[in-house]
Amino acid sequence: TSTFPNLISGGLKSTLASTTSVFAHTFSGYIVNVGSALAGSSQTRLRVDFVTGSSTPGANWDVTAFASTSPLTVGAFERETWTVATTTPTGGIFEVCADDLNAVPEERSEDDNCVLQWF
Repeated sequence: TSTFPNLISGGLKSTLASTTSVFAHTFSGYIVNVGSALAGSSQTRLRVDFVTGSSTPGANWDVTAFASTSPLTVGAFERETWTVATTTPTGGIFEVCADDLNAVPEERSEDDNCVLQWF
C-alpha cells in the first residue's frame, strides 16, 4: 500500500487591533498533515482582500504574504500567523494555502490545500 502526505489548511482566525489611524489585522491558520506519510518543508501563503464598496471578494488580493512551514509528521500541525498593518478597518476575505509552491510533490491532493474565511 502506498503512503502519501496530504497538507490541508484550517482553523482560520483573524483579529483586529488599532492605534489611532493604523489598524493591525492578525491572520492565522493551521497547516495539518492529514496524510499517511511525512510531509517535507513547504511554504504557506496568505492572501487578503479588504473588500470595500462594491468590490467582489477575492477579485483583488490587496496583500500576499508567506510563511515557512516545517516538515510535518502524520497528524502533526503548525500554526502560521501574519500581521498586516493598514489604514482601513474594513472587513473582507482571507485565504490560507498550504504548500503554495508545491514543494511536497508527492502530496495526495492539491484540491484541499486552501481555505477562505470572511473577517
